[in-house]
Amino acid sequence: MNSSVKVELFDEMIADSRQRLAGLKSEAELEEKYLHDLIRRRSELPGATINQNAEPVGPAADNGAVVPEGNQYITGHTVPEAVREVLEKHGKAMRARDVVLALTSAGFKTESKRGLLPGVLSALNRREDLFKKVRRGVYKLIATPQQNPEPTK
Repeated sequence: MNSSVKVELFDEMIADSRQRLAGLKSEAELEEKYLHDLIRRRSELPGATINQNAEPVGPAADNGAVVPEGNQYITGHTVPEAVREVLEKHGKAMRARDVVLALTSAGFKTESKRGLLPGVLSALNRREDLFKKVRRGVYKLIATPQQNPEPTK
């Protein structure tokens, strides 16, 4: 193996590593926004107190929302239904991470340690009957017969 081939291999590995790191940074930013939103929403509850480290304290600190077992829910919806609801309200195509932000601000909870993004992306890519990929990372809702009835002649 000559040195130019080795350099090319290292360049590819470096590029791959940078791409993975960028994805991790993006997920970390979403998780941080979610954490701050949770802390803000908790602080608005009656009797809620927060210490200087922005951590809940007192007897209300252990009172969190219970996530039902099985599917992930927001007001009784599965992930695809919740994503559909967000896209309907928004009215146009959205980036997947913006859908995640909308869901977290609406109170959507997940049991997944990886957060909402993988579940949302899975729903967007698997439910071709509900969602259409516009471009990389951007999706729109497909009109259903109930949303856009065809005019009768």
